[in-house]
Amino acid sequence: MKALSLLLLAACGADRTAGDPGNGDEALASCDAIAFAELAIPCRVQVAAAAAGRGDEALAERACAGIPEGPWVGECHFRIGEEMARAANLEGAVRHCGRAGVFARSCFTHAASLLAPSEQAPTEPVAVVEGIVGNLVRVDALLAEAGNVDRVEARDGMAARLWFNAYYGTGRADPAAARLAPPDLSSFAATAYALEAVRLLFPETDPLPTDAVERVRASWRGDVPPPTGGPLANDLRVGRYHTPFPVPGESSQARIPVFGGGVRLAGADPEEDLDIAILEALFFRTATPSDAFVPWLDDPRERVRWTAIRLFRRSRPEALNLEEVLKQLTSSADPVLRWHAHNALDELHPPPDRKHRGRPTRPAGPGAPVGPGVPDPPPAPQR
Repeated sequence: MKALSLLLLAACGADRTAGDPGNGDEALASCDAIAFAELAIPCRVQVAAAAAGRGDEALAERACAGIPEGPWVGECHFRIGEEMARAANLEGAVRHCGRAGVFARSCFTHAASLLAPSEQAPTEPVAVVEGIVGNLVRVDALLAEAGNVDRVEARDGMAARLWFNAYYGTGRADPAAARLAPPDLSSFAATAYALEAVRLLFPETDPLPTDAVERVRASWRGDVPPPTGGPLANDLRVGRYHTPFPVPGESSQARIPVFGGGVRLAGADPEEDLDIAILEALFFRTATPSDAFVPWLDDPRERVRWTAIRLFRRSRPEALNLEEVLKQLTSSADPVLRWHAHNALDELHPPPDRKHRGRPTRPAGPGAPVGPGVPDPPPAPQR
């Protein structure tokens, strides 16, 4: 243990704080001076990430270039992509996530979640839309040069985040920009607008009114002035979200990503899509109880019902008996509602014969060559 501590100290540099191997080429020289590849390669990754966070892409590139071919190269670009997203460098984040190899998909997911809003972002509605469309044109061009990447998924994740940044936490929920969004971005825009409208209209500390959805609709229509309020610091622009899971009956439906890595159904028309966006925004508000979604379980529109049941089962009840409602839904005429009800009840009361199955780990890619006189490479990074 003592020897390992000394090695780690050598990797980081005794006179530097943990997590910062230093600036400039001297940092790379410090990494190269480490005799153990298990520490020298992660040291270079650390230098690359720190450089990217400071905006020194050239140094970050040199740090990655000195790593032997293998999964650690992808890890290096992964970390650059993350840090550039934190620094609001959209193009840099996309460029390096596209070079992250087997980690590219996770990199794009992380970058979309971390992308900070630009300090120079416009607020005038037409300029907001033009800015987002222009950014996505550049994203498309960079994705065309990327390796084995799901370009639609990566672009959609960035589109969701760009619209999120345009609204959530800004203190302004003027629907004008969202209503100007082109058709392929309208669902992302509606979601972002609804998130900020719900935040401003219904503070977490206040009881949620029963007409919450209609009040957000009224703001969207322009029947009432757009809600305004205090902005949020970027690190506070978070909320409750759900991870996606496959649901029989939904696989053929159009879906879009939402903040946090989940997905939501897209509505069949603008009105339905707005209602789905509002329900998702109510779920993002962490204080919203399961009770708020019950009236929507009987909605005549199937996508609205399916959204409501997914959010209902992932929320905490306030006054209702969650298990009793689920039991009633097991006899629903809607097969998707029945599936959710049975699945949720199984989660509440797992069958005694259910066996635990561990999640498979992603297989590591090939490492650096090994052999006589060649140090073993560090273990492949796992994502």
